[in-house]
Amino acid sequence: MRLFLTVRPRPVLLVPAAVLLVLALLFVRGLGRPGPAVEELGRRAQEELRRTASYRFRLAIRSVIEGREAVVSEVEGEYVHPDSYHLRGRSYDYPLELYQLGRRIFFKDPADGTWKEAQGGPNLVTEAVSLGTSPLVDFLQAPSFELVGREKVGGAGCYRLRSELGEVANPYWRVFFSDFTLESWISRATFKVHRLRLEGSNRSVPGDKLEIDLVVYDHDAPLTIALPPQLQKSQ
Repeated sequence: MRLFLTVRPRPVLLVPAAVLLVLALLFVRGLGRPGPAVEELGRRAQEELRRTASYRFRLAIRSVIEGREAVVSEVEGEYVHPDSYHLRGRSYDYPLELYQLGRRIFFKDPADGTWKEAQGGPNLVTEAVSLGTSPLVDFLQAPSFELVGREKVGGAGCYRLRSELGEVANPYWRVFFSDFTLESWISRATFKVHRLRLEGSNRSVPGDKLEIDLVVYDHDAPLTIALPPQLQKSQ
């Protein structure tokens, strides 16, 4: 008597293939439409920043130099094109509030609480303005970009980019640090800069480091920067 063996297809073997196909489709859909090339993305973000009429920001700067950790600055403020700023917070362990309108800078003296105009060359007041603007200058001068990934900042979907910098705008940092990396979070919808993080290190002193975190929001909001009443009376 002959025995006939019937070979039946095994659907169980098809299940993994089907699952893999579904996962592949979901993965492709998750990526969405192809985004712009990384260099084009960075250039568009730079152009968009140059066109931005106003924004609010939060800035935090921390450093470790020769083993000493310090909070250099924690400020928030507003900017209105072309050169108006209002900053408040702490810088170099001092309370800070200042207005810059064009080339004139007014600050509240922490010693007596009176408003004064900054005079002469660079000082702690003008340095405070430079601290808040230099990461943006570094971004505008970034020579190239690398795509790190996609993340959310304040609910906005962003591209996360990285740039290796040979130089930075603030000469003070170049005294203590030699290698700089700038990370930027760029809105996928508008190409606005939502966050910048500048990190510095010193190849001669491995423990030394610099961390600057700048969050930018309310882009192109109808902001007005005006001197406080007591200053307006004296002008």
